[in-house]
Amino acid sequence: MILRGTDALAEGLYRMGVQVVTGYPGSPATGVLEAYKKLVEGKEGYQGRWMINEKVSLEYALGHAFAGRRAATVVKNVGFNLIMDSLAIAAFTGVRGACLILLGDDPGATGSSHEQDARLLAVATEVPVLEPATASRALEVVKRGVDISERHRVPVVIRFTPDFVDEGEEVPLPPAMDPPLLPFRSSGEVTGYTCLAHQAISLHAKLHKVLDDLSQATAISSWQGSGEMGVIGVGGCWLKVKKVLAGIGEEGIKLMRLEQVNPLPSQALLKFLAGLKRVLVAEEVLPLVEEKVASLCHRHHLEVEVWGKLTGHLPREDVLLLQDIYRGVAEVTSRKLGEQEAGQFQEEKRRLVVGKSLCSGCPYAEIIEALNRYWSAQGLTPPALAAEPGCGVHLYYPPYERVDVKLCMGSGSPVVSALASLFPGERPVALIGDSSFLNSGVPALIQVCRLGAPILIFIVNNYSAALTGFQPPMELEEEEIRETLQKVIQGARPAYFASISQEQLGEMDEFIHKAHLAEGPSVILVNAPCPETKT
Repeated sequence: MILRGTDALAEGLYRMGVQVVTGYPGSPATGVLEAYKKLVEGKEGYQGRWMINEKVSLEYALGHAFAGRRAATVVKNVGFNLIMDSLAIAAFTGVRGACLILLGDDPGATGSSHEQDARLLAVATEVPVLEPATASRALEVVKRGVDISERHRVPVVIRFTPDFVDEGEEVPLPPAMDPPLLPFRSSGEVTGYTCLAHQAISLHAKLHKVLDDLSQATAISSWQGSGEMGVIGVGGCWLKVKKVLAGIGEEGIKLMRLEQVNPLPSQALLKFLAGLKRVLVAEEVLPLVEEKVASLCHRHHLEVEVWGKLTGHLPREDVLLLQDIYRGVAEVTSRKLGEQEAGQFQEEKRRLVVGKSLCSGCPYAEIIEALNRYWSAQGLTPPALAAEPGCGVHLYYPPYERVDVKLCMGSGSPVVSALASLFPGERPVALIGDSSFLNSGVPALIQVCRLGAPILIFIVNNYSAALTGFQPPMELEEEEIRETLQKVIQGARPAYFASISQEQLGEMDEFIHKAHLAEGPSVILVNAPCPETKT
């Protein structure tokens, strides 16, 4: 069966008896949970759920894993930032059933607000990190992740990128295994998952023993060819290297497929490096493996030159393109760069469409136009406006060009609260979507209401995460979403609160006027479905 990377990962989870998969939508990770939900639809004992945020998603999965059930959570790169606290502790407490974190990283930021290498965050939590090279390798890597997690009682991260998602391959599908039976009869038997001050050092030492054992592993990493020059293809970069070598020939080159990133399989790497003069490390985004390989060579007195991003032979940012790898391979092998030969490796990077205007009928457009009218009528200089991930970012571009600050989910209202305290008499504005608000904006709202900052917050409830596939928050119905938002906002006790429907958008000027009369934070909840909502 021809499968894309996310479908292959979902098949791996299902066929390895992973019964619980949770997540929060975000490119390029969304497809894993969407595919899993379709696979298990109607199957008793299985559940795939979109959760309120990534931290809760992981903790729900961990609860199942503590009880012996195989579980996984799906996050994108910036979502991984949110789970680090719980993941770092779970690495110490351990798990009983497998717990996998499917991490959709985004080199090149084609679907994200910024570029980061979340592998480094995973390494900071000291959990094993695997990275499948191709869709056809996904099932084997998931199987390996489940084995490591249950054998060593530790959560495991499986990282993938957009190129891995899009690369369709023939994937053999083994029969689905029966999920393991729960080993406990009551919740009171699920015990021992604590990390307290007096336990921390011994638990840390135990985790280090796990990583030391895994560094001796040889599974899922392999190499081919012979010669004095080598190339290490890390995860999905291996396929790119293979494509280049297929075009120029593999003679005299040893190629390693590296799918265990943390800890590095030191023994396998030492065997691969033996006899090499030079090795190129192809990885995305930061030189994580390159630095580790250089350190390994130094510790074992190997006179091997390690080339890659740090040496300037590969770019330090963005997706690695075939032409980048071709130049790196040519240099590491002292091959003369040929214009005609290089031409076969020219490819264009996928770019996120920027400058996209808001959809016709979008409530964000109604809001900014009403604000502009109010400021103009009152003779006010427009104050700072903060947006968050979601459709509000489109206000940065023409014809509006009105976004002054944009950080991450939940950040808008605290930032403009600070600005309100610095510039008395102004009422800065924060725009936040329903999904973003429930993810990280609730604590921020409680705090700014306590501060009493004179700000105006618009929470736009379009009943979905519109930029990631229209998933409704927590899979709630529209009325449930509206009621939940209203109760949460009222519980924070803003100085002024109005909840308006799509039919009341024409009265926006009046609501904005009332919001400016309040002494303290004002919140306007705009309940209007996205005009592009899929039905």
